[in-house]
Amino acid sequence: MKITAIIPTFNRAKQTNKAIESVLSQTRPVDQIIIIDDASTMPFEFDHPMVSVIRHSENKGVSAARNTGLQHAENEWIAFLDSDDEWVEDKVEKQVKDIADNPNIKFFYTDETWLRGSKILVKKKHQVKKSGWVFKDCIKQCFIGASTAMIHKSVFDSIGDFDTKLTVCEDYDFWIRASLKFEIYLNNKELTVKYGGHDDQLSTKYFAMDYYRLVSLKQILKHETLNKSQKDLIHVQVEEKLRLLKAGALKHNNKDLLEKLNSKEIYSRIL
Repeated sequence: MKITAIIPTFNRAKQTNKAIESVLSQTRPVDQIIIIDDASTMPFEFDHPMVSVIRHSENKGVSAARNTGLQHAENEWIAFLDSDDEWVEDKVEKQVKDIADNPNIKFFYTDETWLRGSKILVKKKHQVKKSGWVFKDCIKQCFIGASTAMIHKSVFDSIGDFDTKLTVCEDYDFWIRASLKFEIYLNNKELTVKYGGHDDQLSTKYFAMDYYRLVSLKQILKHETLNKSQKDLIHVQVEEKLRLLKAGALKHNNKDLLEKLNSKEIYSRIL
């Protein structure tokens, strides 16, 4: 089997160098490494025969960057890595074994270590990752880390690429669409290191991330083929996310968000 690693980046030269080095240091090498420079103000460069750098002429966002990587991927298996994360040295080796042991599964991911500065964050009970048919878990929260995923190209052929209309939570949206049609296999070893808390992290830049998850759920209700049980599960999550968003907007006196959440329009668009 052959693997393409896709790393989107924007103004993160130092972190991206470390991410690439973690790929090059794997005990089982990948076969292609694609860096998508999403119009950094200082164009990213990396001199290595295995590494191709593709540059966007304008900043298009992480979804478009990943999709560009997919368009240039030469291999059947795709492994994503965010530019501020790193792989443990045997991550690819262990996932290749998982794939060999589970030939009917097309979507694999791993557990991850969460670091904020030098502090390791302990996962809470509801953040424990799961294997199998995980649609119900995916709609509750984004618990698959993009940097942990290794996915067969046939998954993208079936459900499409990342949604470029979503500024954030594009991964949440993709995991839900994938989990509707594919069984997802978890390697419960922490084979990826995720660094959090820096200023340019999307979850830091965007307030009220659940609003974007609501937009995703609305689109899934509209465009995906769902049975009654799946629709009911989504409606429960929509109501819960609306409740939490309203409480947060009230706490922070966010009048613009409150106006959106209290309007009849949001219910007609989502429910």
